[in-house]
Amino acid sequence: LIGKVLQTLQTFTNTVQTISGTSFTDITNMSQAITPSATTSKVLITEFVNFSADSDTFPAFKLLRDSTWIGKSTTLTTGQETTFSSGVQAGGAGVPTQMSGVSYTFLDSPSTTSAVTYKLQVSPMRTYSRTIEINQAVTRNDNNQCSGTSTITVQEIGA
Repeated sequence: LIGKVLQTLQTFTNTVQTISGTSFTDITNMSQAITPSATTSKVLITEFVNFSADSDTFPAFKLLRDSTWIGKSTTLTTGQETTFSSGVQAGGAGVPTQMSGVSYTFLDSPSTTSAVTYKLQVSPMRTYSRTIEINQAVTRNDNNQCSGTSTITVQEIGA
């Protein structure tokens, strides 16, 4: 049986956010609430985040349903992040005038008809304090750099 898209909601943001440190932090305006119409509905989450990072910074991203971390990878060693993606800016480490992006798609089964909120978090680096910028290059003295936008889209899929 092929599912039908029952509703589609999207948050679009061009908000610039500077995030420093080693902890996971909510990405501003990268959350979207949805109220499934049936407990059997699935929710398809699609996101894209533009970012730039300090040299030698490898941010980790994660997706949450309310406060529950979903779409985790498997931890292979102690201290390893269980994140859906880890990014590096375009051009590799050491090129903070360029932006890069990370995208992710996940099909969730929230099993509720109550409102749920999907949101994204990022940690600039888990071992050393680093800085990333969402929707803007860290270094803004290069005529070739630009600002960006990010989106999170949720779709209820029903039978």
